[in-house]
Amino acid sequence: MPLLQEMTWPRVEAALRRSDLVVVPIGSTEQHGPHLPLATDFLVAAHIAKRVGERLEAVVAPVLPFGYAPYHLDFAGTITLDEATLRAALLQLCRSLLRHGARHFLVVNGHGGNTASAESVALELAGQGALCAVSQWWELARELNPAWGHGDFSHAGVVETAVVLAICPEACDLAALRPTTLTPLSANIRSEYASRFRFGKGTVSVRVPMRRLSATGNLGEVDPALATSELGREILESIVDYLVAFGKEFATVPTGG
Repeated sequence: MPLLQEMTWPRVEAALRRSDLVVVPIGSTEQHGPHLPLATDFLVAAHIAKRVGERLEAVVAPVLPFGYAPYHLDFAGTITLDEATLRAALLQLCRSLLRHGARHFLVVNGHGGNTASAESVALELAGQGALCAVSQWWELARELNPAWGHGDFSHAGVVETAVVLAICPEACDLAALRPTTLTPLSANIRSEYASRFRFGKGTVSVRVPMRRLSATGNLGEVDPALATSELGREILESIVDYLVAFGKEFATVPTGG
């Protein structure tokens, strides 16, 4: 099954008659440390979505390459939409295809900042005769095998670096990697991951610009010896297998519309 943008309208019409499932990749254009490309989030989402769509024989929508990422704006090249714009774009994309026969949407999200908007869209579509599932590949990876990359699922960490190496190695610059140490908010409020800060036995969410946490933009200690293309391929295979199995069953769920 070719991508939606590569199809003629009669072929799209026929494809949606065969299956009303559409795979929708969304990502972001944002900094990923000194070693990964700005396209990381949408490259990974588009790659996974294409492979899932091929195996499910489902239409794959064009990737949304911009997301909600204002906390990365201190680093050159980052582009962000506000949440209302992102939500509106995703909703209109899905509504357009809903008009043409789509009833099940599988969002492949490549960026954590998009989660709230995507889930809000899913809820609205549920009231319009459709069902929308939102998947986040890094969360799936952690659940499928928490030991991958020595457990480093952080922003531009071992797992994300390995996946990009498997998809687009020419866009990576491992020689530019620099060690990073997360900056605490205070002596007893210490960075744990992105917006999560540990205080005593618990954690609290505090949203701050990424530059305040990390001078390089990447989180975690990335060891190039651990971030290999072989690891990336293993992770991608597992995620694709999972989403294909999910998609087959999800497409049979009554939408109520």
